[in-house]
Amino acid sequence: MKNSSFKEIEKVIKGAKRILAATHQGPDADAIGSLAALGMYLKKINKPYYLLSTSGVPESLKFIPGAAPIKSKHPEALYDLIIGLDYGSKWRLGIESYLKKYPKTPILIFDHHPSADQGANSGIIDPSYSSTSEMIYDYLRSVEFKIDKKIAYALIIGILTDTGFFKYTVSSKPLETAAELTKKFKIKLVEIDNALNGRVKFEA
Repeated sequence: MKNSSFKEIEKVIKGAKRILAATHQGPDADAIGSLAALGMYLKKINKPYYLLSTSGVPESLKFIPGAAPIKSKHPEALYDLIIGLDYGSKWRLGIESYLKKYPKTPILIFDHHPSADQGANSGIIDPSYSSTSEMIYDYLRSVEFKIDKKIAYALIIGILTDTGFFKYTVSSKPLETAAELTKKFKIKLVEIDNALNGRVKFEA
């Protein structure tokens, strides 16, 4: 698969009538953050959508804005586009039975894992990104979509966790993106850290 431009991706998304967006089984914060942010984007552009994580949303990640609509069961109806997020290999989406029922449904991908057997028809696979959340941020900015605080919060969580709060990346871009969003929307990183890892008593 040849990587698509963000403008080409926007055209595919806007051309779809109903979108099934899914992330990998056993989701981490990047998976849920990017899926939640994408769902809020689709809602704002009035695109019918269904958010899927076949493992559900971990209790520790339910605080992420936009996570509430994420379902663990496949939809019964046909969706004419699947958007796969952060999944590495096609089987990790957990949608084999859905694809057996609707085998011709095209898959558009946003993934920062190396190219393997994602089985996508279009989209972007780019390991230079620290996270899929960072990729979604660049997509939204490229198509001139107005990001709000809830979307920013969901994306920052994905960026923070996949970089280990910037310990696991040599690129300055994730830090610059997080700094831009935290400054613009007055988001406190310590509050996210507390939500993810629990509050630590001052005495400790």
